[in-house]
Amino acid sequence: MDMQRLRPLHAALILVLLAAPVAAQDYFYDAKYVGERIHLVQSNDEILVKFGDGITDQALAALSQEMQLDIRSKNLDRLRYARLGVPISSSFDGILLALRQRPDVKRAIPVLIDQYGGRRVFVPGQFTVQFVEGLGVQTAGKQFARG
Repeated sequence: MDMQRLRPLHAALILVLLAAPVAAQDYFYDAKYVGERIHLVQSNDEILVKFGDGITDQALAALSQEMQLDIRSKNLDRLRYARLGVPISSSFDGILLALRQRPDVKRAIPVLIDQYGGRRVFVPGQFTVQFVEGLGVQTAGKQFARG
């Protein structure tokens, strides 16, 4: 066989083999309201944490300082969550595991990034939340009701 003709096939096979581990970590959902598949990849610098009852601003500040995390957004009154930034110098997986082991944390999940750069939390089979600066709780509630 002619090696020149096989070269594109070899290149394609190598690309598939190299891309396979990355593709296994990708997520997607079908946005029915726009008829588009939204692709998501896990961020390595943000975690959404859902707290149990009784979480306070002081407790969140202490957790943030103790684990050297940046509080990027929060809603402790009604929804009891915080979006926390993980420093590049820290082990993302280590921080995620440590958060999940805390008794005051109900859930800790990585924030996902869509193909447009939007940061989201994606709960498989349920819903996605996009973080939009300045979006109020009432406006977000209306968007969920419409969806």
